[in-house]
Amino acid sequence: MKYPEFWQSLIPYQRLTRCMVFTPGDPGPLPVTKVGGVPWWPQGVARPHCPDGHAMSFLLQMRLADIPALAAEDHALLTFHYCQECMYAGHGAAPTHICGAWQWDEEGYDLRVFARCAAQPVDGVGILAEDVLSPHVVSFIDRMETPSMKDIYQIPEVASLLPEDWYFEEDVFECIASDAGIDVQAYPHFMHVPNSKLGGWPSWCQYEEWPEDDAGHRLIFAGQIDWVLGERSRWGGGGYAYLFLNTPEASRRLARLVIQTT
Repeated sequence: MKYPEFWQSLIPYQRLTRCMVFTPGDPGPLPVTKVGGVPWWPQGVARPHCPDGHAMSFLLQMRLADIPALAAEDHALLTFHYCQECMYAGHGAAPTHICGAWQWDEEGYDLRVFARCAAQPVDGVGILAEDVLSPHVVSFIDRMETPSMKDIYQIPEVASLLPEDWYFEEDVFECIASDAGIDVQAYPHFMHVPNSKLGGWPSWCQYEEWPEDDAGHRLIFAGQIDWVLGERSRWGGGGYAYLFLNTPEASRRLARLVIQTT
């Protein structure tokens, strides 16, 4: 492997990611990035229910201004609800029945983007379904990161610098650096960040699985909740929930959920 060329080839693919730092507590129904607790939800709009009539649990909301690729959308909010009673991956056990077909079925979760949140009154309903992620206030640590190995293998000019039989190891960057005699701590900007975060690159547990819009363009990676947060709050099945959005210029706002578990 040509190690210097490999490191240099990663530079154009660095992206800003915002690592989420969780502090127990609930700021209430404000249009801010937060986990669990009482969601911000507009008055006059029904809370999400699955086709079987279960109220969906509120997991997460993201202020789009906090997402690097969508920072211009100052007053928009992405909200994420999930049917804990029906959906397999979040519950971590075999379901008695499943909404639709499988955990990626859109009928089993609800993603919505609300614009101009600051000007809208909240519904005042509080917590409607089981709070499966305990409430956390979110702050951020910003840093640049590279793609994970799953995405690197989809970039021909970078992947060509890796051995054909290289295994997808979690510590692959450390292995490469060690083999090259490179001090990893001296190159923190070349590393991938496998944590709960907004923006940057997904930390795929399995193969890369980018959702696309109707025109075949990849959606924007909005962020992910990692298994560590789920472990504390018994949600997530040992993997990640990844959230994606299309561009604000699109005629119809599109949001997608991908779940991968180990």
